[in-house]
Amino acid sequence: MKAISKQEHQSVIYALKQMESLLGEERAGAVQNAKALSKLYQRYHTLLADLSICINEYEALHHQLRVKVLGPALRKAKRDGIV
Repeated sequence: MKAISKQEHQSVIYALKQMESLLGEERAGAVQNAKALSKLYQRYHTLLADLSICINEYEALHHQLRVKVLGPALRKAKRDGIV
């Protein structure tokens, strides 16, 4: 899986619009496809934003657990000769 390039997306939309203007009404489906593609692109960016939030929350909790839970427990275990 690879990231979706904004420039690539815009060039496909532009090409679809050009095709429609050249071929006329018989290819009106190109506009519908362009709209569907744009809608999916917007959804992609929404999901990326959600993923970014999830990653930040995970990293914060991970750091908190390492520093406040595992670190002290490991130091105590070392002092007690368990580790």
